[in-house]
Amino acid sequence: MSAREGTTTIGGNQCVNQEEISAFNYLSDDGHHIDFRLVPDASSYTWQDAQKKLK
Repeated sequence: MSAREGTTTIGGNQCVNQEEISAFNYLSDDGHHIDFRLVPDASSYTWQDAQKKLK
């Protein structure tokens, strides 16, 4: 999920395109908890936090 053409940055070295946004929304709406974390020792943030950066 690194920087690519047609993506929006949601966190450090984490970018999503519209297809991925739709997939994350689908999973979240289905009750799944989604966390983003680069490495196990790093801090994380949720899909709900990431969505705020898409607006």
